[in-house]
Amino acid sequence: MDISLTKEQFRDLVYLAELGRFIRERSSDVPDAELDSLWQNAIEPLLATAKASGMKDIIEEHDGKTIIANDILAATDEAVADYDDETFWFELESRLGERDFYAYGNDAEIEESEKSGKLPDRVEWYYRKYRKEFDENGIDRLEISEEF
Repeated sequence: MDISLTKEQFRDLVYLAELGRFIRERSSDVPDAELDSLWQNAIEPLLATAKASGMKDIIEEHDGKTIIANDILAATDEAVADYDDETFWFELESRLGERDFYAYGNDAEIEESEKSGKLPDRVEWYYRKYRKEFDENGIDRLEISEEF
């Protein structure tokens, strides 16, 4: 296979490959062999190509090994942190909204939702309620009741 990429495109490819590997590595159920395979089959060939092409801003040498340049790794960390932050708020809003729908929705809507596996459009009201709360106050007013 022969692919022609600019240096910028190649740098983006290394970044995306590392981002994918990093995300996969964070899954607790991924076997080490799979992670090793990702490194050997995806990252190492890219680094070898970068080294052979003299792309010193994409790679660094560390303890005799060619690794991804620190600025690319930092960009990966920043992207993951941004993703984690957005995912946290989205999941919190969604889970609390769904919880409230099942707690306060009418029986017909709940029954239909359970049959279809889909929540009704009305659940958006709950999502908006939490989105507004979290946008304005973060988790400052979120409390756990001691009434377990």
